[in-house]
Amino acid sequence: MEDNAPQIPTSQEAPTPQAPQTPQQPPAVPQAPPESTLPPKFKKGLKTKKSVIYLIFLSVLIIMAYIIFIAITYSNCSKITPEACEVNKCGFSLSGFNLISDMKDDCCGNEICEVSEVYPECMDCPNCDDENKCTLDSHDYNKRECVNKPILDVVCCGNTLCEEGYETSSDCSKDCPNCDDNNRLTADSFNYKTQKCENIVTHYFIEDFEEESVNWQSGGEGSWEVYKYDGNYVLKGIGYKWNNVGNNKWDDYNFESKIKLIKGGMHIIHRVSDVGRYFIGISENGLSLGRTIFPNAHTRLEDVDTSMSLNTWYTINIVGKGSNIKVYVDNKLMIDHTDIEPLYSGRIGFEILQNSEVYVDNVELKVIAN
Repeated sequence: MEDNAPQIPTSQEAPTPQAPQTPQQPPAVPQAPPESTLPPKFKKGLKTKKSVIYLIFLSVLIIMAYIIFIAITYSNCSKITPEACEVNKCGFSLSGFNLISDMKDDCCGNEICEVSEVYPECMDCPNCDDENKCTLDSHDYNKRECVNKPILDVVCCGNTLCEEGYETSSDCSKDCPNCDDNNRLTADSFNYKTQKCENIVTHYFIEDFEEESVNWQSGGEGSWEVYKYDGNYVLKGIGYKWNNVGNNKWDDYNFESKIKLIKGGMHIIHRVSDVGRYFIGISENGLSLGRTIFPNAHTRLEDVDTSMSLNTWYTINIVGKGSNIKVYVDNKLMIDHTDIEPLYSGRIGFEILQNSEVYVDNVELKVIAN
């Protein structure tokens, strides 16, 4: 009977009753807040307060940053070590603290030579030694410059004083200038009283023809040329030809020249101008003095019977001073004439007569001082 009874399975549990399932709801959708119901004026005021708070916050940041910057500039400035003779302090400005340096007084190193300082102990003072034994060297503390005072109470080359009887330009060029002006018409000298050069005109004209060129005005049918004769240059005239040089203002002067007659004769022209001229005739037959008032008023003033040899050098001097004219041949007075209708100034020149030949050399016009 037991075998036939229905068997209950031991491995299976009784089924658990399940609760009825609730249907799943869809997710909730966020709802927009309801529109503000604040008044517009209240909303504008709230925005203004926010802006003010922002500006205040920004200003505080700027002030804090500036304070930090100022602190850094002061720290940097205070760390700078002053140089010798410097007094440093930090000066404030909107750009921060900056170094302000002042120099101490009476301090060697402040670049000012002060009374208590001398060279070379203190290099603020210059070396005033000009290496001239004829000067007293010192430093002017007020003008801040060297003073090199000449020693004038003793003879000393280098004291800027050219001392008469002791110094010249050749042996003491420091004190005595070279007064040569490279002009052979002047006499050059040094005036020890005025301590100045003097270049006094002694000649109106000098010509030795060595440069083979002269500034003569000429006319006539003959010729004048610079000619080499016996190793020396002379002015050679052939045939009828005149020439002159100078200006009409030449007044009192001593004309000098060497003359050689090869043949014929010549005139030396004296004080020729637009008004007239004097002429001194030279030939084998002797000397003569004449005057011409242009155009054709000729007057014979003097005649001298003397012998003038051909091919012989003569030194002729014609001294004209005021209305008086003197003629010398080899330093011998041959004519002494005072003109009642004088010509007072003019040029000089030469005039070769027809069929003549003449050599001229070393022409000088010495000024006669009044």
